[in-house]
Amino acid sequence: MYDRYKTEPEKSIDCIMLTKDAEKHLEETVDAWYREVPIRRLLVIDGGSQDYTQTILDRYPRMEVLIRPGMTTGKAWEILRDMVQTSWFIWIDVGKIPTVGWYDEMQKHKDNGDFLASTRYRKRGDTLIEDVIVSNPSLRPLGGPWLMKTDCLRGYHVDDDYAQRNIDIIIKQVVIMAGGNYKLVRETSHLCYSPTPVSDKDELRKRYVQNAMGIVKYIHPEYAQTGAKYLLNDHWMLMMNSLDRNWVRETNPLWIPVLNNWRRKRLWIAKSERIIYGFYKKITGLFRVKYYELFK
Repeated sequence: MYDRYKTEPEKSIDCIMLTKDAEKHLEETVDAWYREVPIRRLLVIDGGSQDYTQTILDRYPRMEVLIRPGMTTGKAWEILRDMVQTSWFIWIDVGKIPTVGWYDEMQKHKDNGDFLASTRYRKRGDTLIEDVIVSNPSLRPLGGPWLMKTDCLRGYHVDDDYAQRNIDIIIKQVVIMAGGNYKLVRETSHLCYSPTPVSDKDELRKRYVQNAMGIVKYIHPEYAQTGAKYLLNDHWMLMMNSLDRNWVRETNPLWIPVLNNWRRKRLWIAKSERIIYGFYKKITGLFRVKYYELFK
């Protein structure tokens, strides 16, 4: 394994990563990042892996691993952020492989942004397909890799509850509200191994509810309107509308007038469209998770 830190320690930077039964792509991921980045420390929280994740991590130098079974990704990410000691850090996401030169190219853009992401590609057979969600700065950054200015994340705080698959939205909001800038660096990219789609309807429903609660608790409606309008589509407004109204009022009352206004204008239209869509799927035998890419 090539370790760039050994030849360029003066350029070193702290990196953070979350793992949970990640052995499938873990070695390829970590090898790529040790080649690409002079990693000062790789800080990891593992969610209690039952596979060979820990064994693989133990092979690497300057690795610090905490075991936190059952902790949400949002809270684990906060703990890792607090451990960072460099002015910038890199969020490494397992299964995201940087192109050669990723770190050096990203460094060139530090004066233009505080939250730097790169173009994402997925494999479809032998073809690389650009991820249109990441490529559109008005949509989600999704997972890493990101190069981030540490001071812009000081305001990031979540409880260990609903920040699970939506932390990119929360993080981006924190950076923007702190006066920082999000920038997509198109001059470099990374390869993303696609996760297995969720097909269990109960699990999918559970995730939708958790994400809806996360939107209410951690996202300001004004930010949703200006920086994340996809959170106001009929799908997520239906999910938020189904939450206990007293819980919403106690958690973030700013959402109450937004939900009431949507309910007056769109509720029956959205419900009718969902019924028609469900009927269509049943008749044709199709199965499609319409919003999987926005909230996987």
